[in-house]
Amino acid sequence: MELTGLIIGAAVSFIIAIGMLLISIFIGPKRKSAMKLEPFECGAEKCEPLPDVFPAKFYIVAILFVLFDIEAAFFFPWAFALLDLKLYGLIIMILYFAILIFGFAYFWRKGGFNWK
Repeated sequence: MELTGLIIGAAVSFIIAIGMLLISIFIGPKRKSAMKLEPFECGAEKCEPLPDVFPAKFYIVAILFVLFDIEAAFFFPWAFALLDLKLYGLIIMILYFAILIFGFAYFWRKGGFNWK
């Protein structure tokens, strides 16, 4: 019964997402101009050419996001299911948290928080 609800929910979500994309394609305006096709960032005009290679700090921020934000996707379901998981669930989450702390310490030692 639970699997059926999960499949129905996923199917409805998929249909809604595809429907919104199709509606925006068919109904949305299609007036392209040179200004609309330029990259846009914070309302500021480009004042100098972009470098060929972006600094590594942009990639480090992405890694930071994955490491320290996405874990919430694992903490909340675990917290709700902790009573059912018992000791096994606690041990698994302690291992997961230890890996997370190791990543944080590694990032800190490598100077990932220094933006100079």
